[in-house]
Formats: sequence, structure tokens, C-alpha cells
Amino acid sequence: MDIPVHDYEVMNKMQAAGVPAGVVQTMADILDDDPQLREREFLSAYKKSGFRYFRTSHSSIQTDEKPRLMSRHAPSMGEHTEYICINILGLSDEEFAELVDKNVFE
Repeated sequence: MDIPVHDYEVMNKMQAAGVPAGVVQTMADILDDDPQLREREFLSAYKKSGFRYFRTSHSSIQTDEKPRLMSRHAPSMGEHTEYICINILGLSDEEFAELVDKNVFE
């Protein structure tokens, strides 16, 4: 009969017996269960428009004087298309709208 044992339980028992031991973690373990990351509030849930929630890390530097900064996320596909076309490439609003109507950016 197999008796399920939690990996941290095994680690703690081995360390208590003087045996150096640590948990080998999967990414899910790290994101969901890592006690040090949880205690240090290293990860935060973040919802990006059109996407489900995901976790992102904070700055690893903590001080009492400054709030913790969240890491930046990568832009979504096409997020800056209008800005680039109008402000960098110099298209007029009408030219941009015409390209959108023709599904050029799809």
C-alpha cells in the first residue's frame, strides 16, 4: 500500500535527522506553494485585458520606504499598432482607419 507523503514533510524529517535535504520543485510548486516566495509576497496575480489572470514577479528589492514595483509585462500583439502608424510612420487618422477597414493588421 502506497502512503502519500508530502515532499516538504520528507525534507523536514530528513533535516531534523541531520540529513541535508531540499525539495525538488516543479514550476507549479514554485508558483503555488513555495513558502519563501509566499512569505516575501514575490508574486502577484495580474489580469491583462483579454487574457486570464497570470502571476508576475515584483522587484526583488524590498524597503520600508518605497512600495514594491511590479515587473513590466510584454505588450500584446498589436497593442501599439495605432500609435506606431500615426505617431511614428506619420499616417493620418483616416489612413489608419482605412487600413483597419481593409483588415491589414489582422
